[in-house]
Amino acid sequence: MRKRAIESVLALLPKSKFDLIAEMCDLTPVEGWRLWESPVGHRIRVMDNMLSIKPTKSPNYENVLDLYFKAPPQDIIHNSYWFLYIGGVPFSSVWLIGYDGRLRQMLVSDDEIVNIEPILSSINVLRFVAKNFESTGERTLNKMNCGSPTYGRSFDEFQIAIYGDNMNTIRSLLNVW
Repeated sequence: MRKRAIESVLALLPKSKFDLIAEMCDLTPVEGWRLWESPVGHRIRVMDNMLSIKPTKSPNYENVLDLYFKAPPQDIIHNSYWFLYIGGVPFSSVWLIGYDGRLRQMLVSDDEIVNIEPILSSINVLRFVAKNFESTGERTLNKMNCGSPTYGRSFDEFQIAIYGDNMNTIRSLLNVW
């Protein structure tokens, strides 16, 4: 059922990279193939020309099976092979893809690191990760249309954006070993 639902989304939105987004964010179809839900209840609605994120007001963390969902940053980094780091003021954000294929996100501000669900990123960020996670080496971005994340902060102006597979870079950016 899940595979057919993903195929339906891709038939409507072939450039959406939804198959990878659904896998990385552990999404399951709720109502046919037009409504998808994360383990805690955040949703992505498939519309005729776009994907739309609908965060839940009361997340249910009892359904989370991800062993690293609340793990310390060093454990998540150690068990990841790719990262996207967007540094700005007053916070930075890091997306990591684990060896298990799951996408994880951490918000970094004032020396505090908080794990959040990556589905709360903008669709543009999720699509960027899905398009670039197989790239090797390290790249710096001069500009990225991140859109406005659903948690209310914007990445329109960032100081640095780096992605790649050199995990030592992310360790040094976060001072995590």
